[in-house]
Amino acid sequence: MSVGSHLVEMAWHEPLLDVLHSVPGICPEDANHIARGVALFCAEAGFVVLKRADLLLLAAKGLSGLGRHTDAENILMHDQDYGPFVRCWLGGFEQIDSFASLFPFFSRGVVAPGRWSGLQNQTMWILDLNRLMVAEEELHEMLVYRSMQLLLERLVVLWDADCGRGVLGIRGHNSEVMQQLFEVPKSKDMATVVAYVEDVLERARDSRDWITRPDVMML
Repeated sequence: MSVGSHLVEMAWHEPLLDVLHSVPGICPEDANHIARGVALFCAEAGFVVLKRADLLLLAAKGLSGLGRHTDAENILMHDQDYGPFVRCWLGGFEQIDSFASLFPFFSRGVVAPGRWSGLQNQTMWILDLNRLMVAEEELHEMLVYRSMQLLLERLVVLWDADCGRGVLGIRGHNSEVMQQLFEVPKSKDMATVVAYVEDVLERARDSRDWITRPDVMML
């Protein structure tokens, strides 16, 4: 590990310890072990600025990876953002292969669990275009669509456990991304985006042997 990475790891170690010490039942030795592991993850992923809520999610993931699901649940339960969807997050920890690549989207709220009456126990995740940041050099229509495709291809694992059953909600009709694509977004333009998303999910259904694909819902 480089000196710079080691310094980043050490920078996250103490804040993570503070989070873990807030959970009853985690002894100091275990807290130190988990904090070191998560801090190393932060250093290797190149995370520089993290909110306390980010540390909560990362600490919960570390605990979940060690099979300490109750402790992970306790960390998230009292957070206003993560608490209402704690079961979705714990399930996501088990399913997501490349957590580091998706974490920035979780942190910014681009991707988050959702809830809709009538869904019963189906999995719902929301893609919020209002929070999706696209670099200026990527604002060409083809590149924006390509960015969305890459993100969706990382997300589809979240529906594997239910063989594709569930919902993907899309929020952000008047988002900057939509304005860059269509100048003045209209309902038919959003329908174009929905059709594109549905096509990506259709291909995921075929490649992952789902029995169906997630429904796409405009929010």
